[in-house]
Amino acid sequence: DSTAAALARQGSAVLDSVTTAREALFTGPACQGICGRSGVPGLRARRQLGTLQGGVGQPTANERILMAQARAAASDLVTRVNELYDRLVRPYSDALAASGFTPFPPVEPLEVGGGPGVP
Repeated sequence: DSTAAALARQGSAVLDSVTTAREALFTGPACQGICGRSGVPGLRARRQLGTLQGGVGQPTANERILMAQARAAASDLVTRVNELYDRLVRPYSDALAASGFTPFPPVEPLEVGGGPGVP
């Protein structure tokens, strides 16, 4: 019926938007070789943390800067994912629930945690 068709159109639009956001936030545009993806928040955080994984002992001043940059990139990423969910996925989930469908479990917003001993 018309409700099912409207939900299908809304679902298709949500899927397209989430696919575009996934590229913007996590993978960057499809390419071969070395790509200029440094602006992708997920890759920025991963690159900084990857640099820190080989460290031994107390973090150096430069490593502390890398940690702050990784935390800022992760915070940006979490904010953008939560905004996407609130703007697109939650309304679609609510529309499905109003029609008797409940395919999505309740979801709490993401947070950037400090981990053990980190504020």
